[in-house]
Amino acid sequence: MGEIRRRFHEYVAPYRLPREDVEWVKVALSEAATNAICHGSPRREQNQVHVVCELYNDTLVIEVTDESGVFQTLTDTPELPRHDEWKPSGRGLVIMKAVMDEVRFEPGAAGTRVRMVKRFSHAPAAEGREWRSPVDLAVLGP
Repeated sequence: MGEIRRRFHEYVAPYRLPREDVEWVKVALSEAATNAICHGSPRREQNQVHVVCELYNDTLVIEVTDESGVFQTLTDTPELPRHDEWKPSGRGLVIMKAVMDEVRFEPGAAGTRVRMVKRFSHAPAAEGREWRSPVDLAVLGP
């Protein structure tokens, strides 16, 4: 997971985005990638997880795709459970939805894609560029 976070940071660094926002996006990215690895890889090491990042003006799009097939998820923005209701897992979806402006789960024939969008209110373009081409942050698996 550290490599994904490092590559993400390198990708957005030229845009001088607010540090706190970038750190929170890293948390959401880590949660999405961890879910894909732990819950979206039915064949474990034989599965691949793809992480793609794209930045356009003030909008960041991150897509994490696994090979899981259909995924049942929460339809509304969930609320955090009371502390005594916490389970060892299950808070990642809540965190992603709290940090990002949009979170969509898109089931497909090859797997599930988590599409997360974050809009930055103050996002200076890097070196005069308005758009940064997508980058594959990671392909995990064989």
